[in-house]
Amino acid sequence: MRSDFLPSTTAVFDLIGESERWEFRDESDETYLLYRACNIIADKAYTELGRDRYESETWTIEYPLVEALRRAMYGQTDNYAAQKIAATLFNCGRADAKDSIFLHPWNRVVFCWREQALTALKIGELLRSAGFEQACEAESGLALDKLLNHPIPSRYTKWEILPALFGEHCLDFSVREDTFCPEHDGLFRELSEKAVPRITLGTISQVLDEGEGMVEMQGPFDVAVQLGDGKTADMVLNSGIYEQLSSFWIVRYTFEDREYKFSAEALGTCMDIKAVITNFNKFMQMINHPQRAFQFIADSGGDGGYSNFILANSSTFPEVARELSIPLVEFEGT
Repeated sequence: MRSDFLPSTTAVFDLIGESERWEFRDESDETYLLYRACNIIADKAYTELGRDRYESETWTIEYPLVEALRRAMYGQTDNYAAQKIAATLFNCGRADAKDSIFLHPWNRVVFCWREQALTALKIGELLRSAGFEQACEAESGLALDKLLNHPIPSRYTKWEILPALFGEHCLDFSVREDTFCPEHDGLFRELSEKAVPRITLGTISQVLDEGEGMVEMQGPFDVAVQLGDGKTADMVLNSGIYEQLSSFWIVRYTFEDREYKFSAEALGTCMDIKAVITNFNKFMQMINHPQRAFQFIADSGGDGGYSNFILANSSTFPEVARELSIPLVEFEGT
């Protein structure tokens, strides 16, 4: 195990004036500090440019820092620090085309569109082939043109991309509840209401099979925290870790006077999203509905407890999403 920062990391810290303040702890902390270094660069640009110019223009950084960041990016291959560094290089107008492979999938979307010479019209045709008949009407077309014509396409994330593509077809839903009662039933119902043709459920509710209840575990714990890119970072926590012992949620719903049910793992404050999506899609298949539910991956900064979903044609949407570089969650075993 290393006992000090990589030389490329040290060079970045020297050039932003943080080398005296930051000390090496472990490799995961080094990754986090490189992420923070990029935020320091961004804060400096915001102070110098102001909000409007910060969002619309490239930022200015000196060549030695550009090279140090690029070396550090290659030293942090395939993690959230590398993604943040790549985005910073693009924001400063100092990235090479090959640097795009390090971008978070959402930051890479518009970049990929431009590489493929996609236009708003072509994107609309692809979306209509997947069943989105209203795609690229005037308002949506203007939003897509704005994305495609921005001088720094990597600056856009799913918060701009999804509304431009799908508008009200998307469903944003809270998948983490501090009350330890994530709404599996609520997500199931709202997905059904987004279906075209719409599905009308009767009743739907969930109950917790108590098992042995919720127990706070005694730390310290080495835990892996999921980041927005689907990767994990290691952290140490001394408290706030709860274990749900032998408990699970039972979700019951009715449709056309018949009752159905499925179980979801009790994950404390977090929803068992896989259980909801897989059981919803089994239900859609059972009633011969053409649509299925899909989940989009989280943004680079995380989604604050929310996740994004869409109902789309099961036979055409996955391929269209691939052509448009739209990143979807892939559940193991589905």
